[in-house]
Amino acid sequence: AATGDILGSAVRADLTITFQHMKPGHFLRFGMDHSGETDVRDIGIPPEFLAGIPPLNESHRFLFRPDDASVAAMLPQRQHFSHKNTHGHLLLIAGSFGMAGAAAMAARAALHTGAGLVTIACPRSIVPILQTLVPEAMCLPLPEDENGCISAAAEETLTAALARKSAVAIGPGLSRAFPEKLLRLIADCGLPAVFDADALRLKRYQPHHLITPHPGEAARLISLTGDEIADAMQLRDLGPQVIYKGAASIIVTDDGLFLSDTGSPCMAKGGSGDVLTGIAGALLARGLSPAQTAVAASHIHGRCGEAAEARFGKTYPTAMDLIACLPEVWQALGQ
Repeated sequence: AATGDILGSAVRADLTITFQHMKPGHFLRFGMDHSGETDVRDIGIPPEFLAGIPPLNESHRFLFRPDDASVAAMLPQRQHFSHKNTHGHLLLIAGSFGMAGAAAMAARAALHTGAGLVTIACPRSIVPILQTLVPEAMCLPLPEDENGCISAAAEETLTAALARKSAVAIGPGLSRAFPEKLLRLIADCGLPAVFDADALRLKRYQPHHLITPHPGEAARLISLTGDEIADAMQLRDLGPQVIYKGAASIIVTDDGLFLSDTGSPCMAKGGSGDVLTGIAGALLARGLSPAQTAVAASHIHGRCGEAAEARFGKTYPTAMDLIACLPEVWQALGQ
């Protein structure tokens, strides 16, 4: 009930009846597949005994499960009297030789999430690929090492590029060889920033940072306990807002503890996380707080997965199909 783990054997139910509240285990790990349809039944616990007990259970205090209405309320409406600079300029630091696709997917997701401008800072050798795949984005060619990764010689160019940007997203396809001093440059620049993938190597972050690790990436930052909620809280102790990615994502922010249970098994493919980074970076650039961005980006990303499954099933969709489903998600959110 608390973790979604299977203790010995477990029935794959068609219908689960649970009393008074949903439990974390209905959403985490194996819980979704084993619960089937879930029906919450009121068993008459008097309201005074529930005072202060949050919606799921008392041991793991999820304060909120985002829905379309709550996420739509966070999103700014586009005014007729606006222009590209009104909607933010995202600096996306991404890509390496052989990993141009990750940068392209993140950039395309950011543009389709409403960023007014996107500049991709990337190794010089992959600029032609990215300008072909994402012609709407600008590219900033950077010096690279012999393996096609951004090199330390890019420091001066990156420092200048941070001027007049609204937000930073860093990580997709970056390579673990990306210099740590450049990571620290981004962490210390003062801009709201989302760190993902190969950029998840620092041990301290700031409240204006958002990190988006899956368990494998989280293991580079903390000692995993196997309890996803406890692990997400550990990540939060490093300083940033957190989306701990999974079948249901645990979100820990200045605003509290959230569970985002949108999504589909079709998202278990390379590139899905790059799409999330692009969505999150664009929302930061558009002016959402890092805490709001964590909730909204996870919900929107998952809704894209649900839409892709509805169109194509659980096997066929790729990360690019998630981006292709953004129009119907935006329509549902009044955007």
